[in-house]
Amino acid sequence: MATCTGRVGAGVAPQPFGQPGWVRVDTVHQGDLDGIKGLYHVNLVDEVTQFQFIGSVEHIHAACLGPVLEGLLQAFPFTLHGFHTDNGSEFVNREVAALLETLRIEFTRSRARRSTDNALVESKNGSVLRKHLGHGHIPGRWARQVNAFTQQALSPYLNFHRPCFFPREQVDARGRVRKRYRHADVMTPYEKLESLPDADACLKPGTTFAQLDAAAAARSDNEAARALNQARSRTVRAVLVECAHGAARTRHCQFQKYHKALTVRRGYKRAVVATAHKILRCIFAVLRDGTPYRDPATDYEELLVKRNAPRWLRKLREFGILVHNDDGAVSVCWPPPGRTIPVR
Repeated sequence: MATCTGRVGAGVAPQPFGQPGWVRVDTVHQGDLDGIKGLYHVNLVDEVTQFQFIGSVEHIHAACLGPVLEGLLQAFPFTLHGFHTDNGSEFVNREVAALLETLRIEFTRSRARRSTDNALVESKNGSVLRKHLGHGHIPGRWARQVNAFTQQALSPYLNFHRPCFFPREQVDARGRVRKRYRHADVMTPYEKLESLPDADACLKPGTTFAQLDAAAAARSDNEAARALNQARSRTVRAVLVECAHGAARTRHCQFQKYHKALTVRRGYKRAVVATAHKILRCIFAVLRDGTPYRDPATDYEELLVKRNAPRWLRKLREFGILVHNDDGAVSVCWPPPGRTIPVR
């Protein structure tokens, strides 16, 4: 990715003046595990209405990030005026700058030593992304499925059914602006958009409040939450089935024997689903009891010896406890001096 951090984006804080269309942007990494890269989430939040759209990509270089970012920008129902991000090279580069120039969106970056410049989207990373997708590792190859979940299920729920606190600014006796969050100001992002003066003029051409009202009224809040959980369950179910495929091919594992026994009677596909269900029960037991998982078909002492024996032998030679004799035999030298114990 070609970067030019000194030339792309102005280092200023955007001033929306109560108008929607000023978007704060950040990426969230889903962690690495055993050398396998985790996927990345792209989080876009409007500063005024808190309209939020989330996408997921396998990598954050231009080839993966560009199409998803453009789709997220097009998903906002109102005209966008600003794009504000931190100084990460995934956004501060010529490809993103060219995309924003095509869409006629102003590009700004966070200022040095101003940690609150991108505070809104940073708070949404924790209260939304980590809540619904967790902190654990998700492999990058699942980016397509997770992206479908975040855009088709999670984002509509956040914008039409999840209430947010909106600040009310007050000036204190010392002239400082204080933000107060009152329960009377709690509303969904869509309700906040409707409450703005001249809200019709903010919408994109071809988008009307009648269309947005229909999308908001398609489901009640409880129905939308239930649909969100069902969509997340489908995504998790696909992950568990893949784990079951791998467990069925793992030697010295209880799941291999369980899958093999069921395959004879129920067929391969049903056996995989049953194995995935057994894995899920084991995960529940580990979380409920707070104890580490131990496979009954695995000899953990043997694994410990195989893993550490080369290091143990090397240290024994370094300290002179294992001695190779001239005739090729190996002796163990141990106090008291002069006592030799042959190793069989």
